Parts: sequence; structure tokens; C-alpha cells
Amino acid sequence: MQHTLAETGGWRTVWGAGLRLDRIKGFNLIIDNRSIERKQYRLFANTEKHFGDDAQWVLNAGLMLEHEQGLGNFASPRISVNYHVDELNSIRLAVARAYRMPSFYEQFGEINLFDASTLSAPTPFYYTGYSSRGMDIEPEELRSVELGWFIAPGKEGVSLDARIFYEQLRNYIDSVNHKGGCTGTCDPYSQALGPHDIWMNENAGGLDIVGVDLHANIKVSDRTSFIASSSMVRPNGNRDHERNGFMGPVTYNQSIDDFVPTLTLSALWSHRFDQGWAGSVGLYHMSLMN
Repeated sequence: MQHTLAETGGWRTVWGAGLRLDRIKGFNLIIDNRSIERKQYRLFANTEKHFGDDAQWVLNAGLMLEHEQGLGNFASPRISVNYHVDELNSIRLAVARAYRMPSFYEQFGEINLFDASTLSAPTPFYYTGYSSRGMDIEPEELRSVELGWFIAPGKEGVSLDARIFYEQLRNYIDSVNHKGGCTGTCDPYSQALGPHDIWMNENAGGLDIVGVDLHANIKVSDRTSFIASSSMVRPNGNRDHERNGFMGPVTYNQSIDDFVPTLTLSALWSHRFDQGWAGSVGLYHMSLMN
């Protein structure tokens, strides 16, 4: 639900709350094939006020409080300050923090391989190749800061928005190969099976991104518009890729710079025709990534 408060002292405020329930069950996808559920409670608010003799300053602040069952409590704040230089230009500075909760599969996933000819036997051949069993996975945390500039060059229907930003991702979740990490106890029906590798999800690393975004909006006519965007980034990050034994020392650390496209482009041309018809043509490009 969401509620907009009456304006008080120039402050415009909206607040709300939410409840979400997720359930999942899957054979050979979830630990012990059990049913999993997670409740999420949210409370959020956002407020804005204009300051200055000509109301040229705008303060915008927001906060979301979350409780995730089995994970804990989290606060995601955002604050931005905008300054209207003149009728055509404005600049802004914004900082924020946000979280991504691990998916059910990241937190409770498990994949086992079977020898079909032994499934009816008292001790079937049962090989665990991937599991999150026993792993304490934290949500991914993203912190960001941006400096932006919005300009309307003076021609009606034309605007340009540009920003430079820095993003810091921590507690990055990925699967890590634990070399010889399964010694039989993780293969409950194959105790005699020798040690083998097992992939396990964990908070494996982090990533820093510095980038520039450009966004142009052109109203060609009352019926035609053109929108174009581009993003150029420089990522720098690493993740743990391999351990010696279960939760043993990291033996191989992998760069994840190429996990992020360094260039993305998009363009959209749209037009409204007579008799209620409309059409658009879009172009999208993304540089190579792993």
C-alpha cells in the first residue's frame, strides 16, 4: 500500500508498506527436495522540498527498511540535491545504498547426479555436484554516488541528461569450486565414494565500476520522438574461483572485469500515424561480456 501525505511546510512526502511471501519446491534443485518459503516486510518513505529565494535548490531523500526472513534487517537510504542553475541547466549530486537478496537457488540450491540403474537399490549411486548446504550467504550490497547535469538547450522538446558515477558492489554471490571438498558426507547414499570437487555458492568477491551515462530526448514533432542512451563503464573486480578442500584457502582468484559490458547503446524512434496507429523502431547494442 502507498499513501501521499498532505504538503506540510513545503515538504511533499509519500510513504508505504508491503508484505511479500515467496515459496518454492523442486526435485533435485533444492536441498533435501524440501519446500522453502521466505517472508519479506518493507516500509518505505520519500520526501522532497524546494529551498532558496527562487526555489532553485531541491532536496530529495528516501529510505526503505526491509526485514528478510532468515537474513535479517536492512536499510536502503538515498539522498540527492539538485540545483537549478537557470531555466535550461540543473546539476545534481546523489548517494545511495541498496541490497540484492540471494535467490532461493543461491541460498538453498543443490544438484545431484544419479546412476539410473541403481535408483532402486538400497544404496543408489548419488553424486552431489553443486550445493549451498551449510553456507551462510549474505545479501549483495551496492553503494553508489553520482554527479549529473541536465540541460535543455533552448529548443522545445530537446533535452540531454549526463552523469558520471561510481558504484561499489560487495558480497558478490557466485559459485566457487571446492577442490576435493566432498569427502562422502555430502553424498548421503554413497559413503564409499571418494573425495570429489563440489561447487558451492558463497560471497565470493566484489566489483567497482566507474562510468558515464548519456541520455538524449528529442521531440521531432507532435507525432514523432527520438530517444537515445549510451553508457560507458570501467569495471574492476575479482572473485574467488577455486578453493583447496571444503572452505579451504583460495587457490585461484579470477578477474570479473569482463562480467560487465563496457559499452551499451540504445535508440528508439517512434511515430503516431493517423487513425490510431503507432509504430517504433529500436536499436540496441552491448559490447562483449563473459
